[in-house]
Amino acid sequence: IGYISSTENYCMRNNEDVSDYWKNNGEVIHYIGKDIIYFHFLFWPALLMCTDFNLPKQIKVHGFLTINNEKMSKSRGTFITARQYLNHLPPELLRFYFASNLTSRLIDIDLDLNDFKEKINHELIANIGNFSYRTISFVNNNFKSKLSTIGNEFNEHKIREEIEQKLKIIEKYFEEGEYREAVKEILAISTLGNKYFQEAQPWKLIKEDEKKAQQVMTFACNILKNLSIVLFPIMPETCKRLQHQLQCTKTTWQDLDFSLHDHTISKGEPLFKKLENEADALIPKKLPFEIRIAQIISVNPHPNADRLYHLRINLGNEERELVAGLKDHYTAEQLMHKKVLVLCNLIPAEIRGIKSQGMVLVTAKGKKIKLIEPQKSNLGELVYTDHKDNIFTLIDYNEFKKIKIVTKQNHIYFEDKKLKTDSEILAHEFEDNGIVQ
Repeated sequence: IGYISSTENYCMRNNEDVSDYWKNNGEVIHYIGKDIIYFHFLFWPALLMCTDFNLPKQIKVHGFLTINNEKMSKSRGTFITARQYLNHLPPELLRFYFASNLTSRLIDIDLDLNDFKEKINHELIANIGNFSYRTISFVNNNFKSKLSTIGNEFNEHKIREEIEQKLKIIEKYFEEGEYREAVKEILAISTLGNKYFQEAQPWKLIKEDEKKAQQVMTFACNILKNLSIVLFPIMPETCKRLQHQLQCTKTTWQDLDFSLHDHTISKGEPLFKKLENEADALIPKKLPFEIRIAQIISVNPHPNADRLYHLRINLGNEERELVAGLKDHYTAEQLMHKKVLVLCNLIPAEIRGIKSQGMVLVTAKGKKIKLIEPQKSNLGELVYTDHKDNIFTLIDYNEFKKIKIVTKQNHIYFEDKKLKTDSEILAHEFEDNGIVQ
């Protein structure tokens, strides 16, 4: 019933009658997820019939969204909130990606971040963005931003007929919910525009016949105007900027035509910025190290090395022996019974005759060394950032050194996320930019 009350709130703000939407001649179309089909196909229509409200004309059912072929999950680090996305990327790029994959069939959509980057850079930007900027900036630079009329020197009539046919197909696809097919046709129109621009070669033509070159650019701008209208349902803000550059005020579906003649446009600006690593930053990286809370239960000098200790630690469900180079910084008495962080998935190594099964972690800067001492954590607890569902493989020390875990504002950070356990966020008094080693 919130559907109806939200419509009524809208009507109250706009001095409209809610009955015009849910009764009378209004048409209702539901967009729902596949998990609520039972309610929306059975109980909700029954309620509407009993209360004299219109039944939905259509119920369009969509599948779920997965991230890199994984179900969205906070614990696995595959859950992206709208705010996380907005911190890195414009929302309309995601709208374009969804539309490029969305059909009327009940199928899931996978947000593959590599595919996302490729689709934005090589389809949206290289096609539509490129055609838009090169066209408008050419008119700005060569014709004082003025359009003339459309000629027929380069098969404009034939290209126009092909585009007009595609515009009708796009409208049909939107009506049917076949957004992926609509995007294909929109890109095809832009491709025609780019091809027309390239074959007409206005940069050469202007030296021979300035009038014909201006006619070429007028036709190209008309193609852009039509693109701004049919792309509008997917990328409204982008299309508003494009229409502003074209100084185009007639932008409804009924204005799909080639009537932009004897007209002055505004300065062209790139519609998009090429994606580099922004998409990669959407999903936090898993901490690839199995770091656990341990307690030192015995400390002995290494029999074969003056600067090393031979330690025994308790991880809660097991005990291990390891070698630590802490003799220059801590006495045996200072180390005894301390809770520490231990890197557990380090490949065991024999160090001066003693097998070491892990590494006690410290922070270091210059000659300054300090143990990381958890205060509230229990033995064996895992150290993580956003999520702890991970499968750890054995690593060597060089792999550990490649990934930076640093100190900042009296905490320890990996990928700008604080290290923590289930019991606490790990506080650690140490100067900034210390390295965990």
